[in-house]
Amino acid sequence: MTSLRFRARSRFSLKAIATIFTLSLVLIAGVWAPAHASRPSPLLYPQSGWVTIGAGQSGSLYSTCSSDRYTLGGGFETEGISGNSFDGFKIVNAYPADYRTWRIRLRNRDDVARRVKIYNICAKTSDFR
Repeated sequence: MTSLRFRARSRFSLKAIATIFTLSLVLIAGVWAPAHASRPSPLLYPQSGWVTIGAGQSGSLYSTCSSDRYTLGGGFETEGISGNSFDGFKIVNAYPADYRTWRIRLRNRDDVARRVKIYNICAKTSDFR
């Protein structure tokens, strides 16, 4: 009889799980709250400028919230380029570097340099009361 063994992967820390949970709550609030509230959204989405990462190279990007807001998560955007293999970017890691800064490290798996920018989701906690 063959037994199956599943190896526990330690790629997700409690901080990452908490970030995913928080983002889920924010998304739920973002869908529900506009229909039920007349105040502006407590969320801001600052972004970095475009940064070029060379073919086969890695790079880290940061986006920081203003001093009255805290980071909840983030993401990235890249420009499509015709005539390349379009393997694109691989996320090496992404996490809050501190309470106000989202950090993402990307590897360009493409055969040409690519431009990328990152986004940060920032919340003003006093607006959630």
